[in-house]
Amino acid sequence: MTPLPPPALPGVQYNYDSISPAENWLHAIYGESDTYDLLLKVIIFMGTIVGMICFGAMGDLVGRNAGLLVCQYIQVAGALLQGVVPWGGSTSVYCLLITVRTFIGIGAGGVYPLAAAKAAEDSTAVDPVHKAQSVAWAFLWRNVGAIFVWVNFLMMYYTIGAHCDLRPWTNPPADYEGSQFSWRYVLMFGALAPALVAISMHVQPHFVKDREKKRIKGWNQQRASRASSLGGERTSTQSGVAKGLWENIKDDPGVWRKMLGTGGSWFFFDWSFYGNHMLQGKILKIILPGDPAVGAWENISLNAVGFVTVLCVIPLFSWSGVRWMQFWGFGVTALTTLLLGLLWPAMIDNINGVLLVLYYLQYASYWVANTTTYVMSSLVYKPSIRGTLNGLSAACGKVGAIIGVTLFTLMLDSCEDDDSECTDDKVVKIMYTSMTTAICGMMCTLYGVGVEPTGQKYKANAQIKCKDQIHLNRIPHQPIEKAVADDADQ
Repeated sequence: MTPLPPPALPGVQYNYDSISPAENWLHAIYGESDTYDLLLKVIIFMGTIVGMICFGAMGDLVGRNAGLLVCQYIQVAGALLQGVVPWGGSTSVYCLLITVRTFIGIGAGGVYPLAAAKAAEDSTAVDPVHKAQSVAWAFLWRNVGAIFVWVNFLMMYYTIGAHCDLRPWTNPPADYEGSQFSWRYVLMFGALAPALVAISMHVQPHFVKDREKKRIKGWNQQRASRASSLGGERTSTQSGVAKGLWENIKDDPGVWRKMLGTGGSWFFFDWSFYGNHMLQGKILKIILPGDPAVGAWENISLNAVGFVTVLCVIPLFSWSGVRWMQFWGFGVTALTTLLLGLLWPAMIDNINGVLLVLYYLQYASYWVANTTTYVMSSLVYKPSIRGTLNGLSAACGKVGAIIGVTLFTLMLDSCEDDDSECTDDKVVKIMYTSMTTAICGMMCTLYGVGVEPTGQKYKANAQIKCKDQIHLNRIPHQPIEKAVADDADQ
């Protein structure tokens, strides 16, 4: 097995989350604006959508390695530019940051479909369980990026970036310089993980690159032939190859139903997850008030819970399968958000420790469906169209993320800082909305990709070797096994 080195997804998650701790110093120096804060959070997802769609298709047409390498370069350049470019007044700094984070989003978005496809195809596994576990192991390291965001914040907060929480900001010039360095350092650190991935890709074994080149060449020849059969004359141009790719997508049985299962479930998941994730600092501060350092430790512990949850989920694939795991992951999220919504008004002022435990359970439940939505779309589709449809599925998710972050942020921002009754009411509505999206995710999973037989029956079926495109369990809703069978012949 030659999986992609761990730093690929930590870099993406770090660059997504790094703006939250950086805002502690940005607000102190340049002032706080609800509009700029919202744009800084959602603009990276807009760039991500572009990257997912474009680089997903690029991975099918040119290769996973080439596309993934370009994505790392984009992230490295963007992360460094975050710390170098923004200067001047408040408007100038915020607008330049918004622009650069759009650029970073393009690179981060491309990583999603390409890294997942590469992890699936570089794995030597020929059954859906072990191939899913290979992709999930690559996904696990994403939590490390989320943790390092707050580790870096604490390093600066306890040293040269202290007192960033003072309002109004009346510290001496030395603190001003330290705070300027602190937020720039936190953002620029996002270049490290993509740089490590780029280096590792340059030194990966030649047989990996040669195998992919051979695979892409064969796919493009078939696509050109398919396009020429439709157009009346043979063509080997890129336009003909791209046309052939589109025809291959349309020829895939049940492709749009599967897209509902992958893209639809990802849409509803990201709506709830990122809507809550980008606000988790605010919600944790409501449950357990404290200074920024307390909030950072809470975020670190919360992200550690996500890491442990993924570790627990991976072995369970051999018992339940990816699709059942996703279905019940959404179910647990619906239950925990319902409980938070019901109990919040009664407990927030006296027994908030129970709410804190429930909030941690809710966050843990997110990482079940978070893992499966990533794994699912990398396995459901056959290899020759996997990058494109994986990218489209992931892009659907980020549309949901934009809706969730925007809607939930505006809901909380509509309350005055000292209006606890209004804030509690909005949090309850956020939880009920999250419950609804989780139920929608369950329905999309059930209808779009179905569920597997569970227990020993599924485990026994999954161990059958997938050779000569022999499909396991010739019944509807077996797209994963079909795609894995196709993998074995590539």
